Amino acid sequence: MATFNIQFEDPLAEVIGGAKIKPNWDPGSWGDVSVTEKGVTITGSSRLSTVERWLSAGVLGEIFVKTFFQSLRHRTQNYTPADIVSVAVATRSPQRASFLDVGKPATDIVHIFAARADKDQEILSFSFYTPSAVLVSRPALWLFWGFLTRLLPSSKLELYSEELRQEVNPVAGQDLHGEEMQHRIATAFFRSLKPPSSSWSNQPLLDKASDLYSELFGTAGCLPAQTMLSTEDWVIRAVAVSCLSKITEGVDTDTLLPLLRDNHPLVRLATVNALAKIPSAGARQGLQDALQDADKNVKRAAQDALKRIANTG
Repeated sequence: MATFNIQFEDPLAEVIGGAKIKPNWDPGSWGDVSVTEKGVTITGSSRLSTVERWLSAGVLGEIFVKTFFQSLRHRTQNYTPADIVSVAVATRSPQRASFLDVGKPATDIVHIFAARADKDQEILSFSFYTPSAVLVSRPALWLFWGFLTRLLPSSKLELYSEELRQEVNPVAGQDLHGEEMQHRIATAFFRSLKPPSSSWSNQPLLDKASDLYSELFGTAGCLPAQTMLSTEDWVIRAVAVSCLSKITEGVDTDTLLPLLRDNHPLVRLATVNALAKIPSAGARQGLQDALQDADKNVKRAAQDALKRIANTG
């Protein structure tokens, strides 16, 4: 099951094409959306009442009272593939209300139009942007989009943003389920990663990105990941190697070995973790070479990997 961090939003009129019935989600709250072969599950908080918002005023109210009310209003909504009428994705440029907004990133908004036999159509609208999310906006969006292309027919999916459409360069009438389109979505995932920053300088973040990638693409994601190993951006190299460490099948050892000399320690660490899963003499020699690495984390990972190999040998 793939789970993504989202923020609830009000629908955009230019996308929804008129007034629709909106579900009672709190636009200011965070939630999760999970995608499986059974459909989409969305969890989050419903709107607070006027009295609850008044009681939540102030710093202490935000910390204690509002959190309490939101936990009481926590709800889960399940939609099967048959319930989903369509999914629309658009990029919303931030409102330039003041000079403070200049330079803020655009937000990717996802709208899920759902209808059931006993209810009117609903719109579930949320954004893929939050500083506290494990994944940054655009990569998570592309993985989510990739999951949807496996879940729903092409006729139910639409990209309203020309910017997003250019990232996958879709061919008119092309099947979104096809291998070529999945390759383009995988490539768009890597291209959309943020440039190197302190937020990426930790292993859990790389692991989360690679877990979602490998879950979606499996062995089909091997080639797109390998093509990203030579990019100048260390974040993309590190995530690409980390993805390959989760896929392993079809990964060429000779492709990974040069990355043991990469300038960034997280790339070298990801390479050691990938080589540890490949049962070949070349991979084992690479781990032996990594014992001389200047970074203590890389050296320790190589030591641990060789110990595991020796114990299972």
